Amino acid sequence: MKASFPALCHLHFPGESVEYRGARNALLAEEMELRRQIERVAAQRRALPAGGAIPEDYEFEGDGGLVKLSELFASGKDTLAIYSFMYGPLPRIINFAKERGWHRLRLLSTAGNSYDSDYFGDSTGLAADIRVQQEFKAGEEWDMPMLNVFHRDGKTIRHFWGSEILYVPPEPGQEYRHNDALDPLWNMLDLSPAGRGNFHPQLSYA
Repeated sequence: MKASFPALCHLHFPGESVEYRGARNALLAEEMELRRQIERVAAQRRALPAGGAIPEDYEFEGDGGLVKLSELFASGKDTLAIYSFMYGPLPRIINFAKERGWHRLRLLSTAGNSYDSDYFGDSTGLAADIRVQQEFKAGEEWDMPMLNVFHRDGKTIRHFWGSEILYVPPEPGQEYRHNDALDPLWNMLDLSPAGRGNFHPQLSYA
């Protein structure tokens, strides 16, 4: 149910037509509803019951040696977000980060553990019906751009949320939009006349 509001006062930009203002006001109403929906979804997410405890304290490989998942929580913090990158071996990712001046991201490899399979950072743990739904070919496996959030309660670490809409087929005209909150470029493109178009991120551009 949409909330009722008194008549709103609207902005008027130089040179705009009556037709533009009418259409923009209609769009503003939809943007207001989207804002409400975003908060409803966020509140529903925050209210999720406790997720499953991690099956093991995964050990990751970094350029500074081995580190356990439990050691990735910042001091005094009980929330940890892990994004599964899609760009191959750890040395390649580290060089990629150095080229772009990334200094605050901790880059690690899951090569020695089952984290990506357990939390769907690759396709190896997907059920057969999901593989069909996502049109994965038999014998092919893929790294996937999955975001997972974990919560620490005392000594117990539980999974809180994962961007599993990645594994829900997009409806016509959509991208998966599973990590839009982390990828501001997509939202910026949505504000342009052309929208997202067929743009996909690349390691290098002409």
